Amino acid sequence: MFALELNHPDFKPERCATLRTGIMSGAACPPELVSRVREQMNCNLLVAYGLTEAAPGVTITRLDDGPVTATQTVGRPMEGVSLKVIGPNGETLPDGAEGELCVKTLTAMRGYWDDPEATAQVVDAEGWLYTGDLAVIDPDGPVRIVGRKGEVINRGGFKIYPGTVEMVLRSFPGVKEAAVVGVPDSVFGELPCACVVRAPGADFAVEQLLAFAAERLTDAAVPTRVLFFDALPRRGSGPVRKDLLRERVRIRGKAWKFGKNIDTDAIIPARHCNTADPRELAQHCMEDADPAFVKKMRRGDVIVADTNFGCGSSREVAPISIKAAGVSAVIAKSFARIFFRNSINIGLPILECALAVDAIEQGDEVEVEPATGTIRNLTRGESYRAEPFPDFLQRIIDRGGLLAYVEERLAEKS
Repeated sequence: MFALELNHPDFKPERCATLRTGIMSGAACPPELVSRVREQMNCNLLVAYGLTEAAPGVTITRLDDGPVTATQTVGRPMEGVSLKVIGPNGETLPDGAEGELCVKTLTAMRGYWDDPEATAQVVDAEGWLYTGDLAVIDPDGPVRIVGRKGEVINRGGFKIYPGTVEMVLRSFPGVKEAAVVGVPDSVFGELPCACVVRAPGADFAVEQLLAFAAERLTDAAVPTRVLFFDALPRRGSGPVRKDLLRERVRIRGKAWKFGKNIDTDAIIPARHCNTADPRELAQHCMEDADPAFVKKMRRGDVIVADTNFGCGSSREVAPISIKAAGVSAVIAKSFARIFFRNSINIGLPILECALAVDAIEQGDEVEVEPATGTIRNLTRGESYRAEPFPDFLQRIIDRGGLLAYVEERLAEKS
């Protein structure tokens, strides 16, 4: 709400002349936004932290806090609230160490209604409520929330906390909402992807947003992809559904349309296989179609197969090379024509939809929803429904590919 007010085209500081204070909470609060509110709205803003299970307040800054505590922390525990930070094995960590924040207070819940198993996961025998938030308690008391347990992105060994990146992105003028999720990468393990909702009337380029982020984040934390959304999926009016968002961005990208036969057994002969670099393998894998395409592809891009697409019988080279190139799904005119060349081995969603193939142009932004067989051409505002697979093909897909299916059947017989 504060961000929307500051970014409103009619905002004028003099209209806030009688505003004395306010409380910012509900999501990670960017220090730059807190500073802008304090300076441009001329009010002594407070920052709070809490959760529904604690009913809900846990910490809050104070009116007399210094500039660092007031803008970069969520303050100290409220009256009657005890806090501690624990490590992965449940041990209590010293001040200044990072771990999961635990809360004990008389207002904390007794448990989830009729769900003792879920309750046991977040409330221990001593009454400590496990928040799932990663935090650091400074020696003099203020608490810093650094991320969400289970959402940490591991990029080649570097830990990236989405909350920190989201705070920076939300402080960029024109950004209404931002969420950061990790997408699989065959080289780094995971890469950060930013999902952004522009404020009404805002029209900034991806490059501008990334340049802003690069000035405020480490190199590893700068998102490798930025996707714009009209709205982010939420649980009602609650937090962003990052599980849904992660699945959507994993298979949302530009379409690469091929009309030639692409068969890795023929395209990756022995003379080309003297490298272990997956991107180099990917380039050879697709050289019959476009030798430069692998340098242009980004995670989530989709192959649209106009005639035929196959992976031969290679069990390892084909999957790693195609995934390394960034391909996340294949849309084909005929599923059978690609299936019986073992293309299912690549382990990616493959959807049969001749109408979508004919309508998609190279470069269109496409989103695939494998569970429902939905293909959305976001560039042209069109949606298509893939043909349902025959039952025996669906069983093979569910088992992870033809070879996995055969091995499972052989094991059953033996």
